[in-house]
Amino acid sequence: MTALTETLHTGGFLVSWLPGLSFEQVTIDESQDLVAGQVVAQAANGNYVAYDNDTTDGAEAAGILYEAVSTGTGETKKATIVARLAEVRDADITWGSANDTADITAGEADLDALFIIRR
Repeated sequence: MTALTETLHTGGFLVSWLPGLSFEQVTIDESQDLVAGQVVAQAANGNYVAYDNDTTDGAEAAGILYEAVSTGTGETKKATIVARLAEVRDADITWGSANDTADITAGEADLDALFIIRR
C-alpha cells in the first residue's frame, strides 16, 4: 500500500477575506519553489520571494501566497497573494526553513500590520 500526502490546496489556508480588497497580483522572482500558504516578501528588485527575516535588504513579510508557484533560473511568474484584510489558519502558514522563532515573530508582526489575522 502506498501512502499519499495531500498538500495544501490553493487558498486552503483562508478562513475569511474581503472580496476585492484582500488580494494582489505580484511577480514571483526567479528560482523560487513556493507552496500555497507561503509567507512572501518583496525583494529589492520589486519581485516577491520566500520571506526570510535575515536578508540584508530589509524585506518585510508582505503577504501570503494564494497558490503554489515554481520558477526556474531567469524565469518569473505572476501569482496572487493575500496582501491584507484576511483571516488565515496559522497552522497552514509556511515560513520556510531559513526562519527561526525570532524571524517568525517579526514576520507575524508584519502580517499583523497588514491586518492578516492568524487563528
